[in-house]
Amino acid sequence: HKLIDIERGEEVPCLEDKIDETFLLFPSPGESIPLESVASKVSRLVVLDCTWKKVSSKFHPELSKLTKVHLTESYSPKESHIWRYHSEGSGMLSTIEAVYFAALEVTDSKMDGKIDLIHLLWLFALQRAATCNAAQREGRLEPFSEAGKEWKRLQRRNIGTPKHEQDILIGRILKERAKKERLKLQQA
Repeated sequence: HKLIDIERGEEVPCLEDKIDETFLLFPSPGESIPLESVASKVSRLVVLDCTWKKVSSKFHPELSKLTKVHLTESYSPKESHIWRYHSEGSGMLSTIEAVYFAALEVTDSKMDGKIDLIHLLWLFALQRAATCNAAQREGRLEPFSEAGKEWKRLQRRNIGTPKHEQDILIGRILKERAKKERLKLQQA
């Protein structure tokens, strides 16, 4: 298990030693194959933690050598439980959810009985609960609810519109007021 941050200049290690047992979890129509078709062979699964639309690391020479796989439909939930907005709509998962379901699929293929991997999601669940509590306290929609996700989609459609420009201006005014208030308090 190794985390590599390409954006910070960390090098992707050579993956040739187990190229037939190493796969890239990257759903790509016409390119990726169902994980279940190779799950029993997986010894390493490379997962990219990035937005799918802007991913450039998949073109990295070491990663481009890997066979792309996607979650099998029976292992992929219909809805994400993450609070982030998914531009592709339902069925899109967060990285941690994809890791969990991929690990479940691989271990199910290699083990006789089911193995419990729910502990992988403990920190995710803790963060989700904190996010939910904060939204409720502040009277906002829960960001992982359908209503919250739809609100976020509508918000994104406003970028670049006169309303968006007005919101930016109001935000600057409010920040400036808050800064002046802090200075007054510090001087008092």
